[in-house]
Amino acid sequence: RSRSKVHLDIPESARTVHIISAPMDRGATEKALALKASLEKETGVFVCNPQQHFQVERESPDWVQLWAKYADRVSKSTDGKCFVMKRHGKNEHTQDAELRIAQEKGI
Repeated sequence: RSRSKVHLDIPESARTVHIISAPMDRGATEKALALKASLEKETGVFVCNPQQHFQVERESPDWVQLWAKYADRVSKSTDGKCFVMKRHGKNEHTQDAELRIAQEKGI
């Protein structure tokens, strides 16, 4: 299995970095987009919405690896949090992995 090179596309001006955990369904996607737009109105805030930022398939092991890298950055960010849009639905096992990582990082 191949590993993609992990590059975090986070603006240098970001003082606070958040990440979203959401299944791939329309309702959760719309809520994630609205949350990102709302939070990023504040100067210095960046929200990683994996559905927008990740260039790998949701079912790929690279997805969880990339999510973990962003979660690590969030945990080192002032007031960074993981926002959970929905706990059940499509790709539930992938979201469970995201939530385990968030708990380990304390976000």
